[in-house]
This record gives sequence, C-alpha cells and structure tokens, in this order.
Amino acid sequence: MARRPTLKNNFPTPIQIVNSEFLIRSKSSEERIKIEEQKKLEQAKKIEEQIKLEKRKTWRSMVQWVVIAFLMVIIGSFLYLVVQYVSPKTMATVDGLPSGLSVAYEAPKYLAVGDENTVDITLKNLDQSEPFNGIVTLIISDPANSVTSTMDKRMSISIKDLVPNDRLTSQYKLKLSKKPSAESLNFNFQVTFPDKTQYVSSEGVFLVAPIERIRSFWAWVIGGSGLIGLFVTFFFERFKNLLGIQK
Repeated sequence: MARRPTLKNNFPTPIQIVNSEFLIRSKSSEERIKIEEQKKLEQAKKIEEQIKLEKRKTWRSMVQWVVIAFLMVIIGSFLYLVVQYVSPKTMATVDGLPSGLSVAYEAPKYLAVGDENTVDITLKNLDQSEPFNGIVTLIISDPANSVTSTMDKRMSISIKDLVPNDRLTSQYKLKLSKKPSAESLNFNFQVTFPDKTQYVSSEGVFLVAPIERIRSFWAWVIGGSGLIGLFVTFFFERFKNLLGIQK
C-alpha cells in the first residue's frame, strides 16, 4: 500500500517589525506625547551643548589673543628699553691733546645704577721719531662720587714705549654705585707726561638711565636664554589646555 507523501510546513515565518514609527503609533496618545517631549528635550540639550562649545571656543580664542597681546607688549617694551638705554654707544676722537698722540674712545651713552660699564680706548702714537710714555686718566665730573672703578680700583692707564705709528687698545671699567645728583656726568681724558706736563681733552657726556641695572638684566637675559626657554616650555605645557591648543 503506497504511503501518502509527508506534507512540509510551508507556513510563512512571521516578520518582526521594529520600526520606531510603528511602535510609537501603536502606543497610547499619552505615551506618544511623552516620547515627543523626550525627543524635544534631547534636541534642546544638544543645541545647548553646541552653544556652550561655541562659547568655550570663543572664550579660548579671546584668551589666546589677550595672552599674545600681553606678551607682545612686554617684549616690545623691553626691546624699546634695550634700544633706548643699553644699545646706544658714543664713539669719538678727542681733541685738546698733543699733536703726537691720538685718543679715540667708545663708551655707553647711558649709565644705569648698579651696572658695570666699559669704556674702550685706543691710543695711537703719531710721532714719527719718539716713543710715547705717559699716563692716560679718565676723569669724571662727579661731585657725589657715584662712579667707582671696578678694574683694580683705578681710572688710569700707564703707557710705556708706545713706538711711532703703533697703537694700543685698553679699557676702563666703571660702575654707577648710586644715583648721581645730576641727570648727566661729564668726563674727559687727562694725559700726563713723565715730566709732569698735563693735557686735558675735550669733554664727553654720560647720561643717566632712569632704570636701575637694565644692562645687567639684559646680560642675564642673553646668558640665561636656556632658562627662559625652559620657562616658556613650562608655561606652554601648563596653559595649553586653557588656551585650547592641541597637539
């Protein structure tokens, strides 16, 4: 007897619908209202966060510009002071000396209280037959005794047997130990020969800088550039998050 064929189960598999729109529609009106309100709240939070983010970016940008402007003002002011009171030099050849001797000098235009200053001097023997012997002294008109020598406590250079057409370069080192009573100090060079004959040159002028130790501070900046670099690096690392700087 022939067997009947087994019937396979060909019923379609139910499809699961997860569409959020369908789910919302399938809920009650109160639930749909709550879902819509929740969506609005989330959208409002996103907009609020975006506004806060934009405000932070604007604030960080303002802080960056303020810091940059502040640093530029400091650097610019310091460079102005350096150009005004540290860099200027006076170079001249003095008059009033014997025809057989030429004296030229280079000196700072400004002296600042507490700074060590150098006056370079070059002497040339113009006499064609005799060597020069004598003493060249830097004399500063300083009633308050505010200027002192820092090189062996002397303001004189002794010259022996400077042959004809030869030249000698030397220097004086002096320090303004306190603020003088005047805003400027006059100076000249006195040449004393072995027979005690003396000649006094024309006058030069030292002006007094209004800022103490500005030359010393500039020398420290140049010599301590590595320390300044470390400070700038430390500043950058500490405040880069505040300034919004990303690597």
